[in-house]
Amino acid sequence: TIIDIQTIPDVHYRVVDSIPDALNAAVELANYHSISVLWEGFDVNRHGVLTWIICGYLGSAVLFNIRKFGAKIFTEGGLKTLLEARHPIKVIHDCSCLADILFNQYDVELKAESIFDTHAADLLIQSKNITGADS
Repeated sequence: TIIDIQTIPDVHYRVVDSIPDALNAAVELANYHSISVLWEGFDVNRHGVLTWIICGYLGSAVLFNIRKFGAKIFTEGGLKTLLEARHPIKVIHDCSCLADILFNQYDVELKAESIFDTHAADLLIQSKNITGADS
């Protein structure tokens, strides 16, 4: 599904248009307690193509164009440092595919202690509801 961010009300977004802008955005994002992270691409796995990483915070979104800048956006643009850091917490839905492509194509390792995977959380809640577990 392609999201047209311009149609979402009250969301301020910025498209990173240079490596220095990426670095500034990564430094800014690092100051938040948590950020949401989503991605767009084709067959997003170790053999796929990652086109965008979008980081959201407080009604705003920063769009990193991976296809345009390639590995430089991670190494020189600060995205590797941001994604590998313990803080901020990265809220991601089903991070396994993203983790796979980041590690195998860009040498970026997502750390379990800095990820809140909403898919895993949903599965945990569902399994507790099915089993009737209290905790």
